[in-house]
Amino acid sequence: KVLFNTIFAEFMRREWANPSACTPEEFVGFLRRHGEVIVKPSDQNQGRGIYKYRFETEEGALELYREMRGRGGLVEQLVSQHPRMAQLNPNTLNTLRISTYADTDEVHILATALRTASVSREGHCVDNMKAGGLGCPVDAATGKIWAPAFNVRLERFDVHPVTGTAFVCFQLPMWDEVLATVRSIARKAYLLPQCHYLGWDVAFLAT
Repeated sequence: KVLFNTIFAEFMRREWANPSACTPEEFVGFLRRHGEVIVKPSDQNQGRGIYKYRFETEEGALELYREMRGRGGLVEQLVSQHPRMAQLNPNTLNTLRISTYADTDEVHILATALRTASVSREGHCVDNMKAGGLGCPVDAATGKIWAPAFNVRLERFDVHPVTGTAFVCFQLPMWDEVLATVRSIARKAYLLPQCHYLGWDVAFLAT
């Protein structure tokens, strides 16, 4: 995660801090400035170990710094999602997984799927299907969801269990911009060794 954020910094659209590469004062200042952040371990996947942290005291922030320093991990600024995406689940950042293959001439879109948390509760901030989330396919040409959502147990959801929003025909916002951004970042990744097939997680931001 730290390496990804470093290489693709121009596409991040949020601030982040690496406690293994900053001073205690810088880390505390980051937390104080943002108030609430996302904590992510570097060596986990499927949404494991991710949680929200709210700055309350400098002593608490320093304790988090000592816990994370040297162990891998980062903290990221919380972002506000696009109001259209908030119609699905307003309390979790709903994301798009888009898979690409890049060759010398073009970036090919292989698959697109929306991911969203199936619950809305304090402290639950991931949409990964292994963490209880839902997934549904998206038409790569239009950005519309074309089938109901399913969880890992293959249970079907025609509407979102939190908001009641129907999945089929739900239009994702800024679709042309999403495809252009993904093609740009995949083209950059193509210049790196063995980075032709990749899956990207895209968030739709309010601004």
